[in-house]
Amino acid sequence: SARDMREFFLPEFDQLRIPQWAARAEYFMDGMHAELLWIPLPAIDNIGKPGSDFYGFIPTVSNYRIAGEERPDERLGNSNWGARLSALVSGWDMSAFFYRSVDVAPTYFLTAIDMSDPLDPEFEFTPRHERIRQIGATFSKDLGGAVFKGELVHTHGRSLNTADAAAANGLHETDMADLVVGLDVPIRDVWRINGQLFGRRHFSYDPLTGVDANETGYSMLVNRSFGDSLEAEVLYVATFNRGDYMVRPKVVWQMDPVWRLQGGVDMFGGKRTGLFGRFDDSDRAYVELRRSF
Repeated sequence: SARDMREFFLPEFDQLRIPQWAARAEYFMDGMHAELLWIPLPAIDNIGKPGSDFYGFIPTVSNYRIAGEERPDERLGNSNWGARLSALVSGWDMSAFFYRSVDVAPTYFLTAIDMSDPLDPEFEFTPRHERIRQIGATFSKDLGGAVFKGELVHTHGRSLNTADAAAANGLHETDMADLVVGLDVPIRDVWRINGQLFGRRHFSYDPLTGVDANETGYSMLVNRSFGDSLEAEVLYVATFNRGDYMVRPKVVWQMDPVWRLQGGVDMFGGKRTGLFGRFDDSDRAYVELRRSF
């Protein structure tokens, strides 16, 4: 799904996700479930404005400008479509899927170089959305209270920015595979602990992209309930390759069924080239009062 990325992944899921119209067909068989999905006019990520606190693209060059985003044409040729087959086998809930789509995240094409100052040329990057193909599988297993789950996705058609001067549009195309496995453990109905390991494999490695052939990381979430209305939570996410991190402690008070008050801190650290380190200057504290209706 497309996401509102103006505040990175910090908003809650219902605020992060951009809704869109879709058509779905389902067929149920003995122990199996088949689905077909069609999104005629897909949404794309809201990436915000260059220079904002959580704008996600930071090139390796210091003198650059970001041109206006080129959004996909609203035509049926840019439709998203896919299929999924799910089955329950010996207590394992498993699925496999295929998805053909416009990438919700942009690729930044190098579209111009201003050489008016040969010693300090200015590079222009234009965000565009390419079509990609994804094949993947998911699984989950109830382990007597704890839940073990994971997902593997292979993506074809996505490119990375590279400092290779010979690369067309400043891009290096590579297939990639993303893997995440996690364990969710409730304890005494008041504690919930979730740990995850995640990684990405780039099958065509180019050191000039600034990323490793294998990028890995982990996350840990600890949640503690105090009665029915108060809970405290800490989420920590970090990468192994660069050691950058994000930590998010918060407290939530559900005052009644429609009113909720929460406050917390979002902190980032690490190298400028890291997924979280690029936001090292964007730490924040917040208080939110929310009414649901």
